[in-house]
Amino acid sequence: GWGADLAALRAAAPANLAFEEAQGDDRYWRALGEARIFLSPTHAETFGLSVAEAMASGCAIVSSAVTLDFAGHRHAPGDEAGMIAGLARLWDDPAACAAAGAENRRLAARFTWEAHIDRLLALHARLLRAEAA
Repeated sequence: GWGADLAALRAAAPANLAFEEAQGDDRYWRALGEARIFLSPTHAETFGLSVAEAMASGCAIVSSAVTLDFAGHRHAPGDEAGMIAGLARLWDDPAACAAAGAENRRLAARFTWEAHIDRLLALHARLLRAEAA
């Protein structure tokens, strides 16, 4: 979030953590491209854009309250032991981690603008047919 502690969190963060993407700054995308696993320990999520971006980059996902289907490890919100176990399982099994990343890349393809527009047009056509009936 962007609460009162944001400045302190930024100061304490490791150098490889990208908080924001400034125009022309591709650290976030490079980090996703180099990562094997993406941890999102959220308690509440609407769509999960950062998770979808990590999926498209081929990361295995470890997360809690994300509404997206993903390959990796899903745990209960706040379950620190579950997060650690999921991370360890994927880290210790590079083949399973790579397979989850490949599956996530496939799953993320559903979230392109073209796919969205195709679904929207199909819905529009169904509504028009229902209206005409």
